[in-house]
Amino acid sequence: MTAILGVEADTRIKAGIILDGVVPETPVKPLAAAVLLLAAEREQWSDGELQLWGRLHGPRFAVNLRGAEHLTPTDLIWLAKGVIKTGKMGPERTIAAIRDYISTFLDASLLGAPTNLLLMGPSREYSEVEVTTSEQPLLQQPRIASAN
Repeated sequence: MTAILGVEADTRIKAGIILDGVVPETPVKPLAAAVLLLAAEREQWSDGELQLWGRLHGPRFAVNLRGAEHLTPTDLIWLAKGVIKTGKMGPERTIAAIRDYISTFLDASLLGAPTNLLLMGPSREYSEVEVTTSEQPLLQQPRIASAN
């Protein structure tokens, strides 16, 4: 929530990233900043996430790492290699996916780069990752999309 509170409080902050964070069911005012929700094995989006998604009016993306666990986007993926669940991608590809999705999001949001196809839907490179874009509703039950 720190990213959302920062974006909400300071218009100089142009983008926020939530790394598998807990989003409480608290009202958030409509936000125009770009937001990336990076989730680990979200079988069902929480009510707080669904409410937040509806209040985001700028570019918004939800990236769901299928088969991963909450600690995946942390240094523990390296420190406890083989212990942290990463799904079929394994630690190396999972970290590469996290880096690629975040850098692509930041390039588009902060540098004005065209939105990369990686953020537009299923990817052949990361078929285990599910992406929801600004034009799509964040569903209670995430859809499992096939790769391009």
